[in-house]
Amino acid sequence: MASRSRSIMVIGGGVSGLSTAYYINRLWAASGVRDKLDVTVLERSGSAGGKIATERHDGFVIELGPDSVFADGGAFTGLCAELGISGKTIAPAQRSSRACLLLGGALKELPRGLTSMLPTALMPILTSDILSPVGKLRASMELFVPRGRGGDESAAAFVRRRFGNEVYERIAEPLMCGIHAGDPARTSMRSTFPSISAMEARRRSLILDAASRGAAKQAHGSRPAGFVALDAGMSGLTDALARALGGSVRTNSAVESVSIGNVAENRHTVVLRGGTTMRADAVVIAVPAYDSAALVEQSDPELARMLNSIEYRSVAIATLAYKSADVRERPVGSGFLVPRIEGSRLSAVTWSSMKWAGRAPPDTLLARCFFNDAYGGETLYLDDDSLVQLAHGELAKLFGIGAAPVLSRVQRWRRGMPQYTMGHAELVGAIADRLHEHSGLFMTGAWIDGVGIPRCLSNATKTANEVFDYISNEMVS
Repeated sequence: MASRSRSIMVIGGGVSGLSTAYYINRLWAASGVRDKLDVTVLERSGSAGGKIATERHDGFVIELGPDSVFADGGAFTGLCAELGISGKTIAPAQRSSRACLLLGGALKELPRGLTSMLPTALMPILTSDILSPVGKLRASMELFVPRGRGGDESAAAFVRRRFGNEVYERIAEPLMCGIHAGDPARTSMRSTFPSISAMEARRRSLILDAASRGAAKQAHGSRPAGFVALDAGMSGLTDALARALGGSVRTNSAVESVSIGNVAENRHTVVLRGGTTMRADAVVIAVPAYDSAALVEQSDPELARMLNSIEYRSVAIATLAYKSADVRERPVGSGFLVPRIEGSRLSAVTWSSMKWAGRAPPDTLLARCFFNDAYGGETLYLDDDSLVQLAHGELAKLFGIGAAPVLSRVQRWRRGMPQYTMGHAELVGAIADRLHEHSGLFMTGAWIDGVGIPRCLSNATKTANEVFDYISNEMVS
């Protein structure tokens, strides 16, 4: 077959789309193939980055999305090294290692040794003042609880079965809602917390499994993984990816639809807003599931229906800054979680300036206050001023703040958090099977199996390899 240029369109300029494009280019360069490959990223907004977004104002570094990433030596660490930004990563301040829970109107320290959402050490449970004596006794019985029956199980059912209701209401549920903004009673344990499910499968008891793995790591001298941030904000990651991709990232390029080509044509048509059309050998859709559905609905209504079945929750973040002198009760640690049993509309607070260096000018405190529709959907429909006042009222009551914030910023992510409900793994598998019927069409993103940056990068790596294999095979067919 005669040599010709190959073209790939990546729809979506968030971390999933940018990293997929980056990995495709890297694979192509390493292959030594001389044919030209054009990889174009189409982003509908005016800048790349998606939910990773950082604003800087009067010495404040304001994260509108994630403020950190769990670095375990995997995809994130490797990508930072390739992009030349490893030296820009920072660890949390030592003084912020403590995290708290609001319970009965008072802040109480969360027990040490939590894995994702659950206790994995016995002594911190027994010495914590979060649980009652009865709750501690029930939690300690986890050592003797048998394995589940297998199959999928809701996160709420799993925690109650293994640790009891107090651990669920006072520890697991606020952590789950804080991270995933969802309803644990409908959340798939297997899809959302696969590592915890694996712990039960390995040793039956999560506490026993954590103890054995901790001893093994200590024996091998392994350093524990932890959260890190970038010194100037998390947008440093997506900015570095965009720089590496250069002019192939096209902003203000909203895609209206993808016309899936037939097997004989082996090419697809991307239709942009305004009617411009672009042809591509392969298309990667890296946007939320509901946006992906809208793009393919005309070509494959059944695929669109399945994508629309994936649920999403909405989140709002109110960032407030105060003069330190106006805060009578100085906060301790990195922040606090709010269980639903408290009846508050606030779900969590992070003290950014205490957690990360360089986030605020001296003598100021910077807080990120989280709201989600699992804690009452009507809250998210408040206007910005009302949401700021709601957050300020909660903080003022707890910390004796006697003045208004000197800075406020509200960021809303409507339908911003995919939910891995019961049966999610089977649904994603059915979507993958359907995609296989459309040669040259691929999808990636947080809706597949994880909202964190490392999971997005892992999925991007997998997608890039699939695209590379497809293009390589198509060249010789």
